[in-house]
Amino acid sequence: MSETQHLPDADTPQARAARDRQAARDRAQRWREERRAEVDGLRARVAELEAAAAVDALLVAGLARAVARDRAAQPPGEIPVTGGAVMVRHVIDQAAKASRNAGGSYDDAKAAVGARLQTAVEAIARPVA
Repeated sequence: MSETQHLPDADTPQARAARDRQAARDRAQRWREERRAEVDGLRARVAELEAAAAVDALLVAGLARAVARDRAAQPPGEIPVTGGAVMVRHVIDQAAKASRNAGGSYDDAKAAVGARLQTAVEAIARPVA
């Protein structure tokens, strides 16, 4: 009886080529999944920024409306060119009204603009270490 050596399938050139093709498919699949996850993350970030921009736009609209109404309440000839102040609650109220006029929710806008103002004030008021 003669002994013959049989190479396992893993050592044949065809098997190596098959393993290499499978490894390439696996790498490509991982790459596609990583890119997909990256794009999903970017889409989520864009949605966050769009929501923040919408709140900032309401805040600006509220500020403009509050300043315009405050100046309109003053007698003619006494409207200051610069300076002056408006109450924060008037800015928030006018921002919420601007949202309502655009078809949004008054209460949701009021809460969002108030939170945005609070965040901005906290960021500015942080003590420098």
